[in-house]
Amino acid sequence: VSTAGGLYLELFPLETLDRSLRIGGWFLAAVSLAALAAGVIVGRWMAARLMRPVSSLGHGAAAIAAGDLTVRLPPTGDPDLDPLGIAFNEMADAVAARIRRERRFVANVSHELRSPVTTIVGTAELLDNHRSRLEPRDAALVSTLLSRSRTLAKTLLDLLELGSESTTTPIQVDSVDVAVVAERILSDRDCSSVLRGDRPVIGVDGRRLERILANLVDNAERHGEGVVAVTVERVPTELLIHVDDSGPGVPPDISSSLFEPFVRGVSTSGGDAEGAGLGLAIASECAAALGGSIDVAAAPSGGARFTLRLPVVSA
Repeated sequence: VSTAGGLYLELFPLETLDRSLRIGGWFLAAVSLAALAAGVIVGRWMAARLMRPVSSLGHGAAAIAAGDLTVRLPPTGDPDLDPLGIAFNEMADAVAARIRRERRFVANVSHELRSPVTTIVGTAELLDNHRSRLEPRDAALVSTLLSRSRTLAKTLLDLLELGSESTTTPIQVDSVDVAVVAERILSDRDCSSVLRGDRPVIGVDGRRLERILANLVDNAERHGEGVVAVTVERVPTELLIHVDDSGPGVPPDISSSLFEPFVRGVSTSGGDAEGAGLGLAIASECAAALGGSIDVAAAPSGGARFTLRLPVVSA
């Protein structure tokens, strides 16, 4: 405003405007953060909903790869994904049917061979009883025949066990003293002094448990230069049984396939180990039937340690 002899000024405070702008800024920031959080939540929910059928497919494939052939995918109602689920279920049915056929074939062949092999073993034992009357060369041949025929008979029994679908046979749960079972197995092999650890009594299928321990001990005796320790350990959620041997250990390249049928390690002489490679496969299947597992690692003594893990069921 022009004046003749001075300058006219009008002063007014800005605190109210600053406060309003500051409140408005915080409000906009809060609204932005809330919108961001809501967007993240809605986005994750939508993504999970869209990916749920794919995740189910992945879990089903992983379960089948782990040996669970009963996994099937339910229909989702999505016209694009349901054909994929149907194809997956058909594949699982085909795999299960093929494994059943192979098991029946192995069991039938083993059963047909059992009678003639038993006759061979009986004849070899009869000849061995009269070995003193034979020439030294013939006596050596009879001893070899008896040893090989007994090995063949044991292999046939293992094949019958492997082909009997032991994982689907009903579980007979009884009160079992684990230490007593281990003592009996080790006593039959003249190594009962290696048993250590706890003496738990749990509810378990005693026949399967005995078969597992017998195969693990026989594996240590046959391929691991002898068993040095069998340790029974009871922990709150599971039972652990460690079988340690004094051998060179298990090479890392075969540890993942060691429990497959007909897989054999390398002997200390550098060649293939003796046996048909069925003992650990049968032990693994029996452990899976009991809800447990078997893994292999290095033993504190330097050899291999096979660990049986079973869920604890109170007796």
